[in-house]
Amino acid sequence: MTVPLQRLRIWYRKTAAAADIQPGELGRTWVTVIEAAGLQIARPEGSKRVRIEMGPALPQGVPGDREPLDVWLAEPVELETVCERLRAHVPVGIEAVGVDEIGDRLPSLGASLRAATYRAVLASGACELDTLAARCRVLLDATSLPWTEIRGERVREIDLRSFILDLQPENTPRGVELVMQLVLAQDRVGRPASVLAALGIESEPLELVRERVEVDRPLVALHAWRTVGRFS
Repeated sequence: MTVPLQRLRIWYRKTAAAADIQPGELGRTWVTVIEAAGLQIARPEGSKRVRIEMGPALPQGVPGDREPLDVWLAEPVELETVCERLRAHVPVGIEAVGVDEIGDRLPSLGASLRAATYRAVLASGACELDTLAARCRVLLDATSLPWTEIRGERVREIDLRSFILDLQPENTPRGVELVMQLVLAQDRVGRPASVLAALGIESEPLELVRERVEVDRPLVALHAWRTVGRFS
């Protein structure tokens, strides 16, 4: 009988200290870390390719507090030991912060993406809290917002409002901050730079962090997988 693979969703933090690790290199880095930790990554029969799926790439220069990746293991391990084993091998600027067990045949990480939450610390004088709050209300009350995004030679016309799930301006000891919950899916990505521009924020934020990535978790199917079969 074929033993089902163990699929783990690893959550990690990537700070500014790891800014030099580009998205393509990040996957290779994680393969090295996982294998150095003694976890046996599964490979399709007859292939040298490892079964690992990286989460959505961070915007250039933006750190992430809770980023996901999925890995399939050929030999199951106890979840409680995974983060500790990984922490001994991750490079500076990357930290394993959590791990979940996911059913092997549940939807892919990419298909499960739903949203991302960003926090922007605004430069002093960029916008007063009351003004920002009023602008956020206007934007959230709008039914649509035609917008042109230019990235290099790529130009796309979008309805920016449809990419915005929530906006929460706050006054903190660091100054005025804006928490943005934006759509993040395989084919639709809300970009914090566009939202800040639409709110009239002209200066670069002092800090921009992706605090978390939100994914669907089909709990009924996951419970059934854990209850019936699993690795037995």
